Amino acid sequence: MMDYTIGDHNPYSKMALGWIKDPILVELNKGESTEITIKPYEDNGDVIMICDNFDESKGIFQNYFLLNLFTNTKLFEDEYEDFNIYNTGVRCYRALAELENYNYDDNNNGLVYQYFKYDNSYTERNLLDVIRNSASSSGEYQTNIFTPKNKTPTAKSYDFFTKGSSRNYLYYDYNDKELSDYSFSVIRLSNKEATIKISRRK
Repeated sequence: MMDYTIGDHNPYSKMALGWIKDPILVELNKGESTEITIKPYEDNGDVIMICDNFDESKGIFQNYFLLNLFTNTKLFEDEYEDFNIYNTGVRCYRALAELENYNYDDNNNGLVYQYFKYDNSYTERNLLDVIRNSASSSGEYQTNIFTPKNKTPTAKSYDFFTKGSSRNYLYYDYNDKELSDYSFSVIRLSNKEATIKISRRK
């Protein structure tokens, strides 16, 4: 954001900064589904958090997926047009926000610091990725739009989930080994709200 000033902060950043305190947490039993309606992200920060095994003690510092409603209301018209982002749709993010401990004992004080296990610069896996619509022309699963190695953002309008589009599987791992129980589909979509059906496998 500070380098490119395009659009808005992603929902993970806003949660980490304390600007979004109450994401809509989805916790379903096996075989259950639910429908949730959210308002535009730019209006009130509506965001859905999907986490297979949510640990309340860890809060946002664990692995999960985030859904929000992007609406291009001309707020950043020039910037969005430069990157071919011109429509309304649901965005899906994957957050690998686990923490690790670092023991700092230079002065024998036994100090322990915590830091992110992953980042978007130097680790093999990213802390945050945007998940593409399965109908994306690129065919790739995720787009690393936050990686400094990519000097220009690569997410496009066709990466958004629109009415009738879905993700029948979500993965935490790049190699498709860590399968989530959850899937979702966009039932209704407008500039004012989106209704998303979220299901958990049996």
